[in-house]
Formats: sequence, structure tokens, C-alpha cells
Amino acid sequence: QTEYFTAPRFTDVPLGEWYSPYVDWASGAGIVKGYNEKIFGLNDEITVEQATILLLLRSTTVYHQNKTISIISTFSTK
Repeated sequence: QTEYFTAPRFTDVPLGEWYSPYVDWASGAGIVKGYNEKIFGLNDEITVEQATILLLLRSTTVYHQNKTISIISTFSTK
């Protein structure tokens, strides 16, 4: 819930932007990750492959008793 979001985990994701809590949530759920613990790469371009993986990871993540469970354990584009 976005109303409980008080501080971004990445320094390049500003507090107060509409997308800030969603970046934080997706990172916490393991759907996205930054370059490191502080830099997300907010304005970086992504490839079609990366966008596809984001959609795939989001669509295969289920929630059970407030725990995120990934249905897919590995994914390869090779």
C-alpha cells in the first residue's frame, strides 16, 4: 500500500513521485533490482528482453499470507 511508503531504498528514486513506492515494492518482491543497494538506474533504457522478463516475473509472482512466492525458479533467454 502506497500510503505506508516513507522512504525509497534507492537514492535515484525520489520520494514523492507516483512511481517511487512501486519501484520499492518491485525491488522488495524480487521483480527488479538495482545496480547495487543504492542505485536503481531510474532513467536508464531497458531492452525488449529486459521488459519481457519484468512482465514475466510480475505475472508469475503469487502472494500467499503476505509472502511472495516465485513460481519460476530460473529463466534463460538462450
